[in-house]
Amino acid sequence: GCEYWTYTDSYRGAPVCFLKSSCKGGKVSYGSTSGSKICPYAGSESRDGSCGSCPYCIGPCVYGSCQGNCIPTAKAGSSLEEACLYEATSLATNDCSGQCVEGGEPDCQDCISNAIPADCTKLAISKCSNCLIVSGKAVYKCWKKDGKNAAKFLLCLNDNIPAKCIKCACKIACKRHPFFCKHC
Repeated sequence: GCEYWTYTDSYRGAPVCFLKSSCKGGKVSYGSTSGSKICPYAGSESRDGSCGSCPYCIGPCVYGSCQGNCIPTAKAGSSLEEACLYEATSLATNDCSGQCVEGGEPDCQDCISNAIPADCTKLAISKCSNCLIVSGKAVYKCWKKDGKNAAKFLLCLNDNIPAKCIKCACKIACKRHPFFCKHC
């Protein structure tokens, strides 16, 4: 029976999660599953993304099985944005490495955008995919060298990153180290 939601595989041709305040009047049908409070659908803000062995699942999680797109490169407890950054970084260093050489290349952005789940391409940070490798290396290098001094850190970034990737590097630094958000 229903506890607080019922997820139906196919309701008028699309997957749907019906949230309910109680189980009165609910009925179970083929293709449906039920559970407590948290809807397994991707749009739920209360989900952390993990689903069974998948560290971040975009889409329904049914009985511990990701029925949508699994982002296997994500770290447990990641937000959608973080999971997408992990996936974009993996793509840039593996499948798209031939297009992602110096940083900022349009071919790199195209390769990552075509390979990454569509939900990731809708995020503002996705426009930084082509700068991830060069920015990530520079943020790491500059953080180790000048991490506690914002002015020196930003100068270090400026010296180690192509101009077209500076804004993206700042966004990535802000995500990893919120201290820098006010300086970007």
